[in-house]
Amino acid sequence: MKITFSKKLELNNPQDLTQCIKYVMCTKLWRVTGAKEHEHYSLCLYLLALYKTGRLLFPITIEILGHMDPPDFIISFPPDQLTIGLEHTRATPGSYQVAKKEAFNNRSIKWLESSFYVLQNKLPINRAFSGLRKKNEPFIGPPTYGNHHIGNWVDLVFEAIVSKNSKYGNPKHTEHQTWDLLIEVITPNLIGNGHTEGVKRLNEKVNDKFPNNTLVFRKVHIISQDRVIIDVFGHALITLLPKDEVKKIRNEIRNRLSKA
Repeated sequence: MKITFSKKLELNNPQDLTQCIKYVMCTKLWRVTGAKEHEHYSLCLYLLALYKTGRLLFPITIEILGHMDPPDFIISFPPDQLTIGLEHTRATPGSYQVAKKEAFNNRSIKWLESSFYVLQNKLPINRAFSGLRKKNEPFIGPPTYGNHHIGNWVDLVFEAIVSKNSKYGNPKHTEHQTWDLLIEVITPNLIGNGHTEGVKRLNEKVNDKFPNNTLVFRKVHIISQDRVIIDVFGHALITLLPKDEVKKIRNEIRNRLSKA
């Protein structure tokens, strides 16, 4: 069953989250899944994480604008009707994407060498040695992840933040409503319980790049491997939300309705 959203979501009580729950339960994200599905899936997890942690205030209105019309969502919260422009982006790993960034940023390797790796879909050797792969592994194919690859997770998220901050830092965007950024991290394997350490390292890296809180975004949130990290540079509350946990939220709401 395919779930679709209209141009506006109005959530007046927890029961109205049912449509978000259905979307998460019925949607499977594949390599070929379109941007709209990723945006809607991430929005639903974000809202469910707010609800699970007691941070979702009702009523709330979400205008869905789509990835071609920044921001992707406009969210209005009570009681003072704070309006937030929520922009979604994906931090997508892979040897091709990383090598391509190396080529265009010309980071410590020659342009011709970078171009060769981009065309061959291989990792630059210096990048592979820095954590994308172990020294005794081949350099072809997507990178592998584990607790010892937290640094690469940080790099991917950091690149997404820098890219979006540069794009939305120009005057025509800053005159819009307050901005939040929702980053969906797509990785082939888990980094286990390394998200806490990853957030710590990410804070350090962002503070070095953007001293005195010069980011365009008021808050940054991350969705990574069934975890939703709310306010990464604030309290950084990590909430685990696999489909089983989403089912529990659904059952909790149903129980409330049956007792009402």
